[in-house]
Amino acid sequence: VEISTSSFRDRSGAACASITVRDITERKRAEEHIEYIAYHDELTGIRNRAYFHRALEQAITIAQRHSRTCAVMLVDLDRFKNINDSLGHQAGDSMLKEIASRLQLCVRDSDIVARLGGDEFIVLVQDVAGAEQAAPIAHKILQSVGRPLLVGERDLVTTASIGISFFPNDGADAQT
Repeated sequence: VEISTSSFRDRSGAACASITVRDITERKRAEEHIEYIAYHDELTGIRNRAYFHRALEQAITIAQRHSRTCAVMLVDLDRFKNINDSLGHQAGDSMLKEIASRLQLCVRDSDIVARLGGDEFIVLVQDVAGAEQAAPIAHKILQSVGRPLLVGERDLVTTASIGISFFPNDGADAQT
């Protein structure tokens, strides 16, 4: 609800007030929808590149303040183009949706999984001690991606490649 008031004087000079109450439910829904599409991947429903970049900048600020480390994992599906070329984009889209779901199950709620585009995903693991803590997460991701998935009537198996970088060791800002 949006409430607005105004005061005025009537013809006799007496003070009067006007109160307007307006239902803004639809406007709020539209604003929420616009924010959702601005920061979520249209196909998979997970976070997108724009959201990830903002979240990474915040994570770096927090890590700097508290002398902590965070990890960024770039996950690229191997030979994904072959899926699209041989089975069609609908099969590829189904695979991407399933992989997005699997990736989210591999990390903590405080971590962020986003789709950069195509067959590239990115994972932000916050407050990680270093490679000894990040390696098991990467291994879990590789195992999860490598499990067969049913697309249409076919069981498909894919693999992924992961690159990992750490703040502050590998870069001092989000872009690096």
